[in-house]
Amino acid sequence: MVSAVDAHGKAGKLTLKIDIKPSTAGAMAVKAECSIMKPKGKPAESLLWATPEGNLMDEDPRQAKLELKPVKHEPARDLKSVNA
Repeated sequence: MVSAVDAHGKAGKLTLKIDIKPSTAGAMAVKAECSIMKPKGKPAESLLWATPEGNLMDEDPRQAKLELKPVKHEPARDLKSVNA
């Protein structure tokens, strides 16, 4: 529970319930219950866009596509120094 409280920044709760009742021959019956309520994080969420047909897409269908190209890697060159 401590890890969950630390991870989510929310409170947790530990409840300990002990019941004691008389039993036979002067003995006591002791029953313990322990319950833990760990904080829960936010559920996973995705942003999707609706099309006019009622479908969901992971990209906005109204937004223009950019034709991106990879940049070629050039080897590093030595810097030139100029004496003043």
